[in-house]
Amino acid sequence: MKKVLNSFKKFQDLIKELKKTEKGKSILFFSFWGLFFLVVAIMARVLPRGQVYTVDDYIKNDAFSFASIEKNNYSFNYTVNIDGLVYNYTGKRKDDDELFSFNNLDYYKKNDSYFSKINEVWVRAENPYLFSDFLNIKKQQICNFLA
Repeated sequence: MKKVLNSFKKFQDLIKELKKTEKGKSILFFSFWGLFFLVVAIMARVLPRGQVYTVDDYIKNDAFSFASIEKNNYSFNYTVNIDGLVYNYTGKRKDDDELFSFNNLDYYKKNDSYFSKINEVWVRAENPYLFSDFLNIKKQQICNFLA
């Protein structure tokens, strides 16, 4: 035990001597930083890394379906431009329900029924979509368009 204390005391004396000169201060400075980076490098090599992700972790086994996108929740903003007249439809869709605005009127769509909000009352309305057939795109039509 005394041997350890003696060697520790010698180490302290060495540090005190090095602190007295500029060259000794720089040696101490770079020695401690070198020791710090050595410890960090050893810890980085030895400590467990956690889970490593591969490409296979992100690939789902089920086939991609446009119907699943249509069934999910999403917000939309349709802009239709016909001969310089611009029509904007902005809203949200969840399953078969849509809540959207067009011409400063709020509309609600449930299945194939449309309702317009007039004076805080929902009244049955006509389909406000121009060219609503374009909104019912089938998977094959998209694939043909992209090809």
